[in-house]
Amino acid sequence: MKVSRLGIFTLSACLWKIGSTQTPNLDWIDFELLDSGEVVLETTNVSRGTVHIELAIAIDADWQSVWDLLKACEISPEYVPHVEGCRRVAGIEECNCDIFEQTVKPAVFLPRFEHIFRLEYFPPERIEVSHVSGPIDVLEGTWTLLPRPDAPMILMHSLTINPGIPVPRLFVRNSLRRDLPTVLREVRARAENPSAYSR
Repeated sequence: MKVSRLGIFTLSACLWKIGSTQTPNLDWIDFELLDSGEVVLETTNVSRGTVHIELAIAIDADWQSVWDLLKACEISPEYVPHVEGCRRVAGIEECNCDIFEQTVKPAVFLPRFEHIFRLEYFPPERIEVSHVSGPIDVLEGTWTLLPRPDAPMILMHSLTINPGIPVPRLFVRNSLRRDLPTVLREVRARAENPSAYSR
């Protein structure tokens, strides 16, 4: 999709609801496991072909370092499985949003595709992720940063996805459970030790 066509999405992006400020549900988190350095996760099946996953990780870094990494889509191919490219194609000041085009190769036996998604920013608490266009049927998610007194912050990620391609839901769920913890660990490593990844 060309940048010039993104104007048709601007109004809907700016009318996207202002997110709730309520505290996220933490009941599912095993804090002993979390504070041992592990990624905690939970998956549920929403409907046919649609999977929801919740993840959390403790990160000993300031929120700005984590925030900047979550916004930096252009470096995501370095550590996000199956992502081959990502670029910012537009910004929308009215709703503090960025629009990105991402190239994904989901598996060896599946074709490469491109899709457009939006990040909407509510600093310093959260970033909302939503589908704009492309073959993906459902893509809705949230990155949430939760500070804790005298303890590393918690980075939570929730994602609801239906890839829009004819693959078993078990494949989607297992792929998310394998790949997303890798992403959170990489965000932690880069936020806690930025000099190791400086260019």
